Amino acid sequence: MNTKKLDEIKQAIIKAGEETLKFYDNPEVEYKENDSPVTKADLASEKIVLEALQKTGLPILSEETEDDLSRLGSKKAWIVDPLDGTKDFIQKTGDFSIMVGLVENGRPILGLVYSPSTKELFYAEKNKGAFVEIDEGESQRLQVSGIENSKEARMVVSRNHLKPEDKAVGDFLKVASLEKRGSNGLKIGSISSGETEFFINTTSKMGEWDFCGPEIILTEAGGMMTDIKGDILIYNKKNPRMKTGLVASNGKFHDKIIKAINKIKKRHGK
Repeated sequence: MNTKKLDEIKQAIIKAGEETLKFYDNPEVEYKENDSPVTKADLASEKIVLEALQKTGLPILSEETEDDLSRLGSKKAWIVDPLDGTKDFIQKTGDFSIMVGLVENGRPILGLVYSPSTKELFYAEKNKGAFVEIDEGESQRLQVSGIENSKEARMVVSRNHLKPEDKAVGDFLKVASLEKRGSNGLKIGSISSGETEFFINTTSKMGEWDFCGPEIILTEAGGMMTDIKGDILIYNKKNPRMKTGLVASNGKFHDKIIKAINKIKKRHGK
């Protein structure tokens, strides 16, 4: 993507982030059919981001907009989570983000994750590296940590959705610490910047918007993301649900994490 278009999308995401903060003290929460929360901030952010992306002429899959499936006829599509970490937004932890991914033939080629509370913008393009800009300052290159021993690893876990089986994987691997975060995008950002080493989510309830943007950031920073079987993730599917969970890591002991998940699943009879 040319620099001008990328800058326009960056500015739209930053603007959307500023808009979300207007609702921070009064989020006005409603609940969707699956009991997940949605706020006016989600919808305000989505409006700004979608208006910017629509100018590219490419179809869009966004969490808060009904999917008309028109994207299935396109090699490229945008995948958007206008407010990732809604529960954290409601709880005022600061751990929420706006996430945008561009896929081509089912795989991410561009990703952006913006944290309104810290003004950190993570972004990456395929084969161009991963970067973070803080408060629209100079870009800093991202690189995963070199830790290879799981006993030295910092496992980033969900503050609101941590499953006992997922924690059990960390216990099995005897990790050095569990770091609680909210937004998936910021969890992956912490791995991409070398602050933590891995994250897992074995649920079947995630959507493509939960990890599309972050994946390309992680892989361009030298990390790795697969499902819990070790298979690559495919995006822009007819059913955008991610049924086979997720493992994101610095790539140094990814296979060991997957083996640990399988052992814990057998132990829990799953």
